[in-house]
Amino acid sequence: SPLVSTAASTSCSSKSDMSTSSRCSASLSSAWSSVSLPSLSISRNASRAVAMESALGDAEQTVSTSAVTDPRAFVVSLSATFLEDFRETAGEYAELFKDREPLVSLGRALLQRYFAVVKRGLAGGAGTLDVTPAKGLMAALAQMAADLSGINRLVPEIRLGDRASEVVETATRGRVGAAFMALELKLADAIKKTGADVEARVTNEGDEPGAFLLRCFVELSDVLLAGVKEALADTRSLLEERPVMVASWREEFESLVRGHATSTLDALLARLTHASGTGPSSTGAGQSSTSPLAPPSTRGAAPAPLLLVFARLASFMETDGVPHIAHELQSFFPTSSEVNQSLFVEEAARVRSAGAADALVRAYVDLSARRLSLMIRQSIAMCEWNGMNEPRDVRSVASFVVTDLEAVEGETRLILEDGGHGSGADDVPGSGSGIKPLTGIERGVADLFRDKDSGRVFSETVDPTQASVLGAVTKSALKSFTECVRTVPSFNRCGYQQIQVDAAYLDRHVARFASIEEDRAGVRRLIGDVVSAAGERSDDPTPLDPFIVDRILSQKAGR
Repeated sequence: SPLVSTAASTSCSSKSDMSTSSRCSASLSSAWSSVSLPSLSISRNASRAVAMESALGDAEQTVSTSAVTDPRAFVVSLSATFLEDFRETAGEYAELFKDREPLVSLGRALLQRYFAVVKRGLAGGAGTLDVTPAKGLMAALAQMAADLSGINRLVPEIRLGDRASEVVETATRGRVGAAFMALELKLADAIKKTGADVEARVTNEGDEPGAFLLRCFVELSDVLLAGVKEALADTRSLLEERPVMVASWREEFESLVRGHATSTLDALLARLTHASGTGPSSTGAGQSSTSPLAPPSTRGAAPAPLLLVFARLASFMETDGVPHIAHELQSFFPTSSEVNQSLFVEEAARVRSAGAADALVRAYVDLSARRLSLMIRQSIAMCEWNGMNEPRDVRSVASFVVTDLEAVEGETRLILEDGGHGSGADDVPGSGSGIKPLTGIERGVADLFRDKDSGRVFSETVDPTQASVLGAVTKSALKSFTECVRTVPSFNRCGYQQIQVDAAYLDRHVARFASIEEDRAGVRRLIGDVVSAAGERSDDPTPLDPFIVDRILSQKAGR
């Protein structure tokens, strides 16, 4: 048979399919030769067989090397070069022979390759932003179904209607997946761009960090909302373009869309949470490793400003993003079944978003606290506390703590909801000189902090608001101050008084960073702990006269 040599030279995605179709072609050719036909007719059918093999081989080569940009044109071309020849061959064979087995075998083998190449050609642009338009895809599928209807009457044994329905469902499912994959690509690109922008801004130390971070958040949230709207509108067009082609499995189609929406949301939250250093270092359960949003393999918290942007985005998803997606899905599927509705549960998604925001805010607090702790620890270690002279000024570390807290205040301004910050705390500064050492300094502290194994500073909730974050960082800095003082073996009287002056300065200047009543009480208690810790280690814990403390602080303020 001339088909055997042709098949051997044709590029094909499945060698077994090619060999099967070649054997069937040889059987069919033998049938032709057994009948007394004009040589022209035999030659014509042999040419058709070669043409069909060539058409399939060319199509297989095309889909394996490049994406199909015009799906309908692809189907029309394949119909003209392959299906038409097969239809004519099958029609002539059916008229001449009663034994249909060679024809059915050949049709089954060739059409298996045809369906395989159509599936690949109509894959929907998965993994790229260049997704096949829904209208073009559904038009191509409708064209394929129409082209196969005539052939199905010639070889009903192959059940081409069922095979065509399978291709329609596979292509539609792939197209839905491609739409959400494109959304994940957009989100991943936006996250990378935001990270690069924030890194550059941190390096350049530009002005108004809060306003800059807010712009970064707005850009990310715009990509999220616009991308979700586009993805859902895209999948809606698949349903509306050719309703009859999806009617038999509409409920499964709805499940598919809701499932992809949930997967994309989970992938985004996992990527954001990973920036806190507490998320999974690899793909978690239920999350695709091929997702563009899959967390990188590296661990460690992102830069502090970027954590704020991600925390605001996660908080926004809890309050606005998730309800928006749920509303869009409900408007898309107003008569959804309970089973399908369970695939995207608004309340559960909001809880996951809140959890991501909490992890990111805590990571920001922890990073800021570590920076302050290092500075305080170094300043305490550098002093000879048992040989200190009478205090004349506030040590620079106290000023640095206030300056650093002001930087945190600037970073968190605008990007986080204020949460009541500045609603009165600025008007009630600490008295400074009136600090009294506390007894039993461990009392009341354990309920503020987690155990050491947890790696956290506080057990209390840190809300994604400026007031809550500032209060947590301030308390963490003061707790670190107390712990560092406790590492000093002993203080002379002047060393103890120097700690008293530093604590008085902090009491006077950090009160405005504690806007929540509970935080204000905690700050005052922790400042008292600093003085108490030094007093317990001093051989002469005689406090400095309040008048002298006030004078030192006034001189500091006048400079």
